[in-house]
Amino acid sequence: MPLPSLTVAMPAYNAAGFIREALDSVLSQRDVDLEVIIVDDASTDDTAEVVQQVGDARCRLLRNSRRRGIGHCHNRVLQESRAPVIAHVDADDKLRKGALAQMVAALESDEHVGLVHCYFYDVDASGRTTRAEFCERSKVFRRERPADLDYREALRNSPAKANALRTYRRSVLIELGGFNEDIPFGVDYEMTLRILERHEILLVPKFFYARRLHSTNTTESLVFKRARLWLRKYLIRRSVLRKGQVTYWRDANFDPLYFLNGERMRLARRIRAAFRGQGGAS
Repeated sequence: MPLPSLTVAMPAYNAAGFIREALDSVLSQRDVDLEVIIVDDASTDDTAEVVQQVGDARCRLLRNSRRRGIGHCHNRVLQESRAPVIAHVDADDKLRKGALAQMVAALESDEHVGLVHCYFYDVDASGRTTRAEFCERSKVFRRERPADLDYREALRNSPAKANALRTYRRSVLIELGGFNEDIPFGVDYEMTLRILERHEILLVPKFFYARRLHSTNTTESLVFKRARLWLRKYLIRRSVLRKGQVTYWRDANFDPLYFLNGERMRLARRIRAAFRGQGGAS
């Protein structure tokens, strides 16, 4: 059996309602030789059964006996992958046609690049978005995420700059020792910071990735989760600096108070926007 050129990693926890659509969007990418490794992180619903019903030889299902977290799931895929490239797709999201082939081509275009990502747009639980919402997202991303973005500077105080269809060289992940299993949140962000120490990040400025918002991750819940996550993101920054895993901020004005104040301001804006969207007072 020939080796695939790409492994799609799909960690899943209680994703029975959406994982079939996510898998279908991956398996329909016929312009790239791929395998899909699904890691069921001890789901309590029918996630594993839904995956087993797919009946595609390119899919492999791994099951954790207990909840181990996203870092462990990523590392299981890293160990099991047979391809030189690994792409991350969440079990409730989906891809547009041609996405994976273009991500692989972008990664292979420059040996200095260790991570490639793309633009994303939001869809509702049924997988729909509106033209107005898509156009607004496009306007924001093309302004705030240009192809020549300085990631070392951008990621200092804004973690979500390389967060859709993350596509890695497997050799780079191995070189860096895999994902950090000791942190419950921000695993991909922490890896991105470490990649930037030795490699570059490349943006494919196309909307290939659809992020699904549903009852457990609505825009409002994502806003309030940010209140819990901002401290963890700061601690990640501090940790990689103290361990010497990141040195490109050493001569910069890395001011924890600046980060905390800036993060609180961004959070306050999002909370106000969420309440305005619900008809509440600003």
